[in-house]
Amino acid sequence: MSTRRYRLMQKEMESALEDAVTELENDRTGCGDKTRKQKQVCEIFNTKYPDRRISQFTVSRIENKFREFQNVTDIPKSGRKRILDYEQKLGILLAIQDNPHTPTRQVVADNDDFTHKL
Repeated sequence: MSTRRYRLMQKEMESALEDAVTELENDRTGCGDKTRKQKQVCEIFNTKYPDRRISQFTVSRIENKFREFQNVTDIPKSGRKRILDYEQKLGILLAIQDNPHTPTRQVVADNDDFTHKL
């Protein structure tokens, strides 16, 4: 499995888990001040979302992230930001796929939309 696909699946699971946690917080019927164990959260989530099963380790990671940052959204990453968006990359790939022997400079010259970004 590719790293990009794995990250996408991980983000989807974390998003679904956030929704489940929010729903559990809103529906505290019979809970009172009681906190749930990680295993219980995992079981509840897996029951509600059987096609997006998570492990107790995932619950633990998200809980630790919440304790540290008071939030579970992605924190800003360091490093250079992406210059090209998906459509621009796709345009380059299609141009190269159409004629793999085209020089890089020619591909850039043929696609004025992103010439200034390279």
